[in-house]
Parts: sequence; C-alpha cells; structure tokens
Amino acid sequence: MLRKKKQIGIFDVPESLCAAMYLKGITDFSRKVPGKRQVEEFHIIDIKDDILNLIQDAYQKWKKDPLSIDPEN
Repeated sequence: MLRKKKQIGIFDVPESLCAAMYLKGITDFSRKVPGKRQVEEFHIIDIKDDILNLIQDAYQKWKKDPLSIDPEN
C-alpha cells in the first residue's frame, strides 16, 4: 500500500516543504536586514509536533548544505 505524504493548508502543500520554507524565510530575511547580524536563534510554535520535528530536520540539513532547503534545487 502506498503511503500518502502529509499535506497541510487549503492548497495541500507537503508538510516537509512548509517546514523548509519556514526556515528559508527566516534565513533569507536574516541576510537582507542591513547592518544587522544574521539571526542566531529563533523560536517557532505550532500545535503539531510533527511540523516542529520537520523544521528541526530541515535546519539540520540546512546546516550541512544551505541549498538543501531550496525548492528549486
């Protein structure tokens, strides 16, 4: 039996993509703020633990390879 990927929102976006885009938004914004250092810490609150786990996974991947969370790669 094929297992369907979890999707969220009204557009059925895959959860893993949402998690990666949270992180991409934070890192992109951090780089574009003039005269400021990059974000060193951030906190995300969600009622679904699995989303938070996916964000942590995306962060670990990003630390090894920043392009790993880019949907165009």
